[in-house]
Amino acid sequence: MKQKLSERLKKRRDLINLINSRYYNDVPEESLKKDKLVLGQQNEAIIGQKSKTELIQRNKQLESVFNFHKAIIQHINVGLITLDLNGQITFLNKSTVELLGYSVTDLEEKNIREILDKNDEENIRAILDPPIRDKETFVIHRSGERIPVNLSSASLIDEENDHEGVILILNDITEVYNLKKQMERMDRLAMLGELSTGIAHEIRNPLAGVKANAQVLADLHEGNVDISDYTDRIVREIDRANKLLQEFFKFAKPSKPKPKYNDIEMIIDSVYLLLSPVLRKHSIRFKSNFSNLLPQVFVDADQIEQVILNLFLNAIDAMKASDTERFLTIETDTVMKKQIDKSGKTYQKEMVRIKLTDNGSGIDPKLLDKIFNPFFTTKTEGVGLGLSISSRLIEENAGTLDVESKVNDYTAFILLLPTA
Repeated sequence: MKQKLSERLKKRRDLINLINSRYYNDVPEESLKKDKLVLGQQNEAIIGQKSKTELIQRNKQLESVFNFHKAIIQHINVGLITLDLNGQITFLNKSTVELLGYSVTDLEEKNIREILDKNDEENIRAILDPPIRDKETFVIHRSGERIPVNLSSASLIDEENDHEGVILILNDITEVYNLKKQMERMDRLAMLGELSTGIAHEIRNPLAGVKANAQVLADLHEGNVDISDYTDRIVREIDRANKLLQEFFKFAKPSKPKPKYNDIEMIIDSVYLLLSPVLRKHSIRFKSNFSNLLPQVFVDADQIEQVILNLFLNAIDAMKASDTERFLTIETDTVMKKQIDKSGKTYQKEMVRIKLTDNGSGIDPKLLDKIFNPFFTTKTEGVGLGLSISSRLIEENAGTLDVESKVNDYTAFILLLPTA
């Protein structure tokens, strides 16, 4: 009995000693290393799992921030472009694509020089040497149309604070630009109108006296061929001067429009019937493309007919010297145009668009902004009032008249007329 008890006590002491040795490092080195290795692996696994979870969360946060910034850049209503140091496009947003009319792929293959107005060398050079703030220039739409924009630029800096390119901001200012041009033109027209009226009255009266005396002189020397020849010349020149004065009066004080609902195709057809012999004489083929179910326009039919007649005659004149096959094309459709009311609010209004295109000599880009100016002409004959009067008549009828052109290719006049 005693012996059994002694053995039990010994086993218990050995167990206690073993436990103590584990805690007080009285164990063999190999056993300790194994314990440390197991504990280390367990700790690394716990820490690794925690780091992986944090990394996933961090990546999600970064992706969320990236997508947020990307959405802002893609949906802001101004064009944003990045360039490398040579002016090559490296990135562009959705608004840039809409502004220029190209696909993203097409634009990413272009240099900035290909989409800016080639006549604006100063701004082209300045873009690659930022910053630029609020510079007015033109970008070229895929169709060839020049679009006025407000341009700003800044340096694109990399992580090492080195200059690696340029950021461009393009703000479409078409509405403001057109409104400003219209106001400037109206101011000039008003001033020149008053001046023309005064001059025309002052000249017209003495001309009437000269003509009357020339006719009296012709009657007194009836039968004298030499005198009759001179008096006939005097009368012809006075009649030409009076015709010019009539143009002055039309320009200075155009009659107020009397708008009614009219079929624009009927107005165009009446002009075509009038000028069809002239078109045949100059071997000009006329093509029309009228939109189906076109709404009526609310205009003064006589005034609009006068404008379209003038545009036809200008187109014929531009194609007279052309050696290629001559075409005069007229197209109609409807567009929604942004309007600004008296309170400054914008709204969309349906307009009928008439586009008259010839394949004549075209217009020098430097002259495009001048062709609606009074007394500006590139013709050897004429006084340069036709387009000024046309522009004014269209404005009086709550419409717009614009031009697009490419030298030795085409000229297109675009009329927008109200439907109500």
